[in-house]
Amino acid sequence: MNRYIKLPDAVFNYNLNATELMVYTALQKHANIFGRCIVKHSTIAQLIGATAGTVSRATKALKNKGLIFIHTCRNRKTGEQIANGYTLESFTGGYTKLPVNIHAYKLPKSVFKVYTYLLKCRCNKSLEAVPSLSQMVSALHMSKRTVIDAVTYLQQHLYLSKERYDRKTDNRIGHNRHVVFTPALRAIMLRLVIAAKKAQKKIRATLSQKVTRVAKNYFTKFSYSIAYPTKTVNRLHHKMGFYLLI
Repeated sequence: MNRYIKLPDAVFNYNLNATELMVYTALQKHANIFGRCIVKHSTIAQLIGATAGTVSRATKALKNKGLIFIHTCRNRKTGEQIANGYTLESFTGGYTKLPVNIHAYKLPKSVFKVYTYLLKCRCNKSLEAVPSLSQMVSALHMSKRTVIDAVTYLQQHLYLSKERYDRKTDNRIGHNRHVVFTPALRAIMLRLVIAAKKAQKKIRATLSQKVTRVAKNYFTKFSYSIAYPTKTVNRLHHKMGFYLLI
């Protein structure tokens, strides 16, 4: 099995929409070292969260743009079509290593496209990607609002960290700096966030119990001082504890 999905950098020059890019990366995931694969539309559809019809239209678009070649695979005995075979166009130059389970993230289509582009721009050592907003809009053929919303989504779901400005030496405002996390680093951060939330819940529960206990003690002493009946004290305990736990 491939350790990563190889996405040629030249693919971004073909003006693919988000669905076509997702289908192309799915084909790359199934392709062998010669760029060939045999896979059903339903298999790709299940992988990227789309319908078989959407996959069929996307593969035709990829074929028309010269990125893939399609040939029919049939049963030798019955002659029935069992799947489509694909040969991906080979490219020279650089390529981007996408996480092999990137489709399991279930990213929205526009977010997926922005995420792959940031991975393309990322430095392997510092994990930083510094494309400007106008550069991303031009390369991805998307609106500024869509790109901004996609980056915000990635930041909220711990796929990256963004520093608002990167100051240049002459004190002018530079590009945004995105630190795009590796899958291993993101997994660690998710564990830390989950642990922090659990600890916070325990602290809140403990604090609520202490406040309730203090309030009960106070009302107990107060009720004894003015000779409240026992039933009234218990009713006060119940009400006070209920409101504090809310």
